[in-house]
Amino acid sequence: MRLSEPGPARQPSQWTEPLQAAVAAFFLAGAVVNLALVLAFGDLYRRYYTEVYLQDRLPLDQLSASVEGSVSVVTAVTVALAITYLALAALTLARRDRWLFIADMVALFLAGVPSLVGGLLNLVSPSPAALPQVFALTRGVLALVAAALFLLMLGLSLRYGVWAQRRSAMAATG
Repeated sequence: MRLSEPGPARQPSQWTEPLQAAVAAFFLAGAVVNLALVLAFGDLYRRYYTEVYLQDRLPLDQLSASVEGSVSVVTAVTVALAITYLALAALTLARRDRWLFIADMVALFLAGVPSLVGGLLNLVSPSPAALPQVFALTRGVLALVAAALFLLMLGLSLRYGVWAQRRSAMAATG
């Protein structure tokens, strides 16, 4: 089979559309929640980075620029992540391509597993300069949902195939 030829025809299972909807909903919620946390609570981030840099004994003449630089980087990364999440949400609802399935799984894994590990480490050894618990709780819930969706996608792909689609009867006999 050449690369330009389509693969075998696949038929959606009862899981296909709910899976796509759940993954898209996660990306939409993740974009909105993360943007809201960063944009609405910028002063808390400034206080957090001020505490961190004071604990690290950063000279006071460099403190303001370092804090503002850190907040700017966090904001820029969060906006870029939100744009990526929104693009993934729109594509996930519109398409069932293999590459998109893999991209979604990678994004869900990265949104889930490292955040869960980081959250557990923070519980064991909390930082003296910490953001309010609502930040950790919100990000922890998002991480749990991402990890659960990743595991669901993995299980359904092993059982049915990409996007929980079965091979059609015509493709199997033809």
